[in-house]
Amino acid sequence: MISTIDPFVRYISKSTYFINSKVVAPDCRILYIISGSGCFETGDIEYPLTSGVLVYYPVGTSYQIHSKQELLFYTLNFDLSQTFAEKY
Repeated sequence: MISTIDPFVRYISKSTYFINSKVVAPDCRILYIISGSGCFETGDIEYPLTSGVLVYYPVGTSYQIHSKQELLFYTLNFDLSQTFAEKY
């Protein structure tokens, strides 16, 4: 359990790239869709991704992003406890 919130931004990017296979987030993540469409799958649930959608998913979330067209988005990966700070 985190006793102190001490955020550390690991990565931020504007991108069209995503991994088309299931992955587990090693950190907290925010995904903001700029254009295009697709879906965010976690567990047995799929959420639609369209322009203006913001998705937050915490560390340990198993997810997959599907898109049949170009999906332009911002991604922000961060750690609330600076666990990764020493690595970067």
